[in-house]
Amino acid sequence: MQAKTEAQLNSTNAQLLQRIRIAKQAQNYDYAIALYQNILATEPEFIEGRRELRALCIAKYKTLSPLTRQMNSVKVSALLVKAAAEAKRNPKEALKTLEEALALEPHNQRANSLLAEIGIQEGLKEMTALAYETLRDAKPNDTDNLYKLALTYKDLGELEKARMTLERLVQIDPTNGEALSLLKNVTASITSKSGGWEQAQDYRSLIKDQEQAALLEQASKVVKSEEAILEQINTLYARLQAEPNNIPIAKQIAQLCRQRGDLTTALEWYRYAYELSGRADPVIEKAISDIELEMIDEQLKTLSGEQSAEREALLQRKAQLHLEQCRQRVAKYPNDNQFRFELGEALYRAGQYREALRELQLGMRQPSVRLRAMNLIGQAYHHLGMNDLAVKQLQTAADEIPIMDDLKKEILYNLAQVLFSLGQKDAAIERLKLIYEVDMSYRDVADLVEKSYQQS
Repeated sequence: MQAKTEAQLNSTNAQLLQRIRIAKQAQNYDYAIALYQNILATEPEFIEGRRELRALCIAKYKTLSPLTRQMNSVKVSALLVKAAAEAKRNPKEALKTLEEALALEPHNQRANSLLAEIGIQEGLKEMTALAYETLRDAKPNDTDNLYKLALTYKDLGELEKARMTLERLVQIDPTNGEALSLLKNVTASITSKSGGWEQAQDYRSLIKDQEQAALLEQASKVVKSEEAILEQINTLYARLQAEPNNIPIAKQIAQLCRQRGDLTTALEWYRYAYELSGRADPVIEKAISDIELEMIDEQLKTLSGEQSAEREALLQRKAQLHLEQCRQRVAKYPNDNQFRFELGEALYRAGQYREALRELQLGMRQPSVRLRAMNLIGQAYHHLGMNDLAVKQLQTAADEIPIMDDLKKEILYNLAQVLFSLGQKDAAIERLKLIYEVDMSYRDVADLVEKSYQQS
């Protein structure tokens, strides 16, 4: 199978997709789910639709009572028996059955694992990635699932996502040799594509021999005591004296310094390793960025309540630094819409609303951050005085969320503020009442709603 885009759908399913959008606008989510299932029954390769369907099912699942979830679990068990039997002889039917199960229990381990297996079997790696991503969102510390997701990203050529996934895995389990090895290979591939391969004829020029690789694996193990960490650092430093251009050892010293909380020294070692790499190692680059932000956070912790000016200056410095890091990522990976969203968010936080709009509009193409992008776009319009566009954007975003989760509360609250600024007090209060009905403790909603009754 080859993944299909919306433009490649047949005419019948293209019409169904339009009906789905109307159903979502009317908040008829059960109908939208049913229509998506109909589309995928005939065109299972439509991964974008499968992803949107999963998001709807997850949102609906959050609204279910414990009793309903328990009843659904029984139904899912029966559906999974059926899907497992269909998987080899009729994968298309198995996918239909799995979508029935995932509509009832979207984070079900077995259902997503089977979906991933069918994706591998049918050569539809994008579907496999979706299954592993769904499991990751439910169990972010499941290292086995993270490893499978990283492998899938690598097979799809999404090397930056693979690297980030592996870094998360290694952070959870620093002794995972397979993950460390794959991380090195992925990093080497990224480096070769970004120009760093000219400085290294092959990957063995970064890790000279098997003995050196073994040393790094040993150094990556969890070290609990301060004394043991210092002993490890001294051992590595002695090795580096003999091999001053050894990048992996310099990185490992930096990692150990970071582990013991010595961020200043860790940063120096990472910068040293980065220069040795020809400024072409994205793993080191990210570590440097993260530590720079961590150091500001550490400074913030030392300030008292009376030092508000110093706190504000540090917060501004952190925001500007983060903005610059986001710009650099977009410059290197201009087609990654997740990075576009992150840059747009940073621009918005920095008060650069007009510049933020373009990046956030591109970020909307990333399904996982679409609604967050719309929320920020609406607020950017408001800051620019384009309040009619702000109302339209925020209302559309609110309508797309089927349940009153934290994001919908924030969007409705922001929408109410825009309506207040337009003098539309009654319309603003109506939005706040929607929040009040489920969470009267949210911000100052209770005060605003209750005062509106006193004034009427």
